[in-house]
Amino acid sequence: LIEVGGKELVMLTTEDGRSCAYAASENGHLEALKILIEVGGEELLMAADSNGVSCLAVAARQGSTTMVRFLLERGGPDLFALHGESEISCLHFAAAGGNEDAGMAIAEMLVTAGGVECLEQADSRLGWTPLHNAVYAGHSLLVNKMSDWMGQARDVEEVRRSVEALQEANLSIFRGMPQMAPVDSREGVVEFFEFSTVRSGKGCRVGSKCYYEVTILRVDKCPHLGFATSGFERVRMFSNNGVGGDDQSWGVDGARQQLWHAEEEEEEVEKEKEEVQEE
Repeated sequence: LIEVGGKELVMLTTEDGRSCAYAASENGHLEALKILIEVGGEELLMAADSNGVSCLAVAARQGSTTMVRFLLERGGPDLFALHGESEISCLHFAAAGGNEDAGMAIAEMLVTAGGVECLEQADSRLGWTPLHNAVYAGHSLLVNKMSDWMGQARDVEEVRRSVEALQEANLSIFRGMPQMAPVDSREGVVEFFEFSTVRSGKGCRVGSKCYYEVTILRVDKCPHLGFATSGFERVRMFSNNGVGGDDQSWGVDGARQQLWHAEEEEEEVEKEKEEVQEE
């Protein structure tokens, strides 16, 4: 493909601004990334998606120490400092990753590259530092390590109270990274920057009926609205498995005209739609 399409092909992106280098970094394909950068050069390496998320940031979130080490060596301080208007750093993403051991190793690499002061960088959406993300993700060892690096510069208990307040709000993020779906619980407004799940604190008693109303201010690619049981588990990191993605929840996707409830149920819905079309 590269022989045919060359740099022009390598530089193409998705609607979200994500390049093939982004995909390689996200999925841990180091050798593929090396080839892509050889063709696309620094322009490809320094490209970020529409949210300002770089190859380094997504590799940090995925917990790929090998990929992060390579990207830091290749991209240096400029790639480390790359972020969008949200001011969400690669250290924020590392702290919110799913593997705490990998997150600690990556955080150490990033702090070495950017200095201890990068621990104090707050994003513009929530005002959270990487320490907030580590507390939210439940990474206690990483929280202790960050606290040691920062000394007395940050009150960890104050950070915990801030994170708990966000989680206990009537409307709050339930799956995903908080900065990617900031919630104004007073106004009841959510702005989604990537696939995330937000829940209401209100519930419905067993055997009763209930409903809720949602005003869609902007139609995105795959909005899911629905209900979930108490068995629908919180995920404190990126998750593309939203409401209707398991047997504990049911979702409606008006943009793609689909009902969602576990994979086997989705298949049944598709079959029913085909049958109706044939009639």
